[in-house]
Amino acid sequence: MNIAHHTLRILQKTARLLVVIAAAAVAACSTTSPAPVISSGRMERLGLVPSQHVEPRLVDVWLPDDYNPDKRYAVLYMHDGQSIFDGATSFSKKGWHVDVALGRLLQEGRVKDTIVVGVWNTGSTRWSEYFAQKAVPLIDEPARSIFTAKFLQDKPRADDYLRFLVQELKPLIDKKYVTRPDAANTVIMGSSMGGIISLYAMSEYPHVFGAAACLSTHWIGGFEQNTAIPQATFNYLRNHLPDPSNHRLYMDRGTTELDALYPPHQDLADALVREKGYTGANSVSLVFSGAGHNEVAWSKRLESPLTFLLGYKP
Repeated sequence: MNIAHHTLRILQKTARLLVVIAAAAVAACSTTSPAPVISSGRMERLGLVPSQHVEPRLVDVWLPDDYNPDKRYAVLYMHDGQSIFDGATSFSKKGWHVDVALGRLLQEGRVKDTIVVGVWNTGSTRWSEYFAQKAVPLIDEPARSIFTAKFLQDKPRADDYLRFLVQELKPLIDKKYVTRPDAANTVIMGSSMGGIISLYAMSEYPHVFGAAACLSTHWIGGFEQNTAIPQATFNYLRNHLPDPSNHRLYMDRGTTELDALYPPHQDLADALVREKGYTGANSVSLVFSGAGHNEVAWSKRLESPLTFLLGYKP
């Protein structure tokens, strides 16, 4: 076995272990965890938000320092809510610190007034809720059966998760806060599997989400390099990617850890996006050399998706 192959195997085993640890951590703290500690703005916890479609989960809402009921705010929905602020409830104990990045950009006048809705994952159902459900039937066998059994618990649930976001959570947010509820001011963002579900959300509900940010998008689905799962996702997107005239798309990747497996798939995704009519005016795909697949890496480059999707247009 050569050194590169051995290193890849270690990465894959480590990734599987992290998934198990993350699920256990969520189960242990999801109902008792304190609200995230933040450095700017203020945090409001909605508690366990019930749903007719998926298991209830914690939702945290970040409001900027100058939140004012006389103004109107764009809304940034983010997945993996336990990791996007201070990271105390993240299995890695590292966070994105979105409050720091967005608070600074707001203070500098570089982005529009925005609030952040952090939607926790449940741990055990994260994969089944975050993988593009309508792409599953497009995966060639036997890869489809193996993938659905191993990662999706034989029950893809992304469509139910999106129903929760669109039919239950968004109306709650728009009623409780002074938002701009139109698609042009509703952005969805995530990393890894969160990148997959963000792109899927904009494709399934283009009238709800006008922009998506997909960091370190986990095209391969599992932990083995493959073409069947990414190709199925691309086949779905070829028929469902929304109109580029009124949608914006941000994608990126690093070059180490799991991100080292993404280049051929991200290249195909970039080509597909261009094929569907997106240009530099409404889409971007960036590479961050040396960056890995972790919250610290995503935190360091948050300014890029925030300014691209929420910045003031020239």
